[in-house]
Amino acid sequence: MKLKTILIDDEKDALFALRKLLEEFCEGVEVCAEATSALSGLRLIQQHQPDVVFLDVEMPGGNGFDLLETLKTKPINIVFTTAYEQYAINALRAGAVDYLLKPIDLGELRDALMRVRARFERDETMQQASTEEYKIKIAQQGETFFIPCVDILYIEGEGRYSTIHITGGKKHLVSKNLKEFEDELSRHRFFRIHKSFLVNCRYVSRITHSDGGFVELSNGKQIEISRRRKMEFQEFMKQ
Repeated sequence: MKLKTILIDDEKDALFALRKLLEEFCEGVEVCAEATSALSGLRLIQQHQPDVVFLDVEMPGGNGFDLLETLKTKPINIVFTTAYEQYAINALRAGAVDYLLKPIDLGELRDALMRVRARFERDETMQQASTEEYKIKIAQQGETFFIPCVDILYIEGEGRYSTIHITGGKKHLVSKNLKEFEDELSRHRFFRIHKSFLVNCRYVSRITHSDGGFVELSNGKQIEISRRRKMEFQEFMKQ
């Protein structure tokens, strides 16, 4: 996994030095943007959705802690970089991954990146466990069923109704629209590739780019990818 990274520091020399360390000595890191103020940094974070942000503390127009407070609604991996040791405790209390003193030591930088990757691995493990246990509730002919989401291949929507296609060839018609299923299952590796189809991405075996684009599921079923969702779907499958 390549870590998308943003650097925020009002000192251009510090930005250059950190970028050089990351690009030349740290594998699997992509510096996608740089900023010299908290405000411009916030805009770049919202635009690029990075995996990790290297953030200076003291900057004009708002310090790093102000920016971190703004981002609390959407947790993000922050590594503080500063010349002032007195901020270390506050940085860790604020939930930062690490705190690096300038000039930045390469070994400490690599350790910080290892901590970021460890967080991703932990979150992925927790998400996988949650998905394996999660079941959707459906009502059909006066009965209530619980279907494990890992057994669902795809869901096809038609107006107020949806057909749930599960492994083994079975299917269930339910009075629930596709948008409701999308809202419920998107965090469990389901993606709406077309206005009428929500697919379980763990069963995507191939993506065909000819004729607009199709996905092929493990059972051989081919489903068209909406042109509007194609780029977003490709990015989603890289995660």
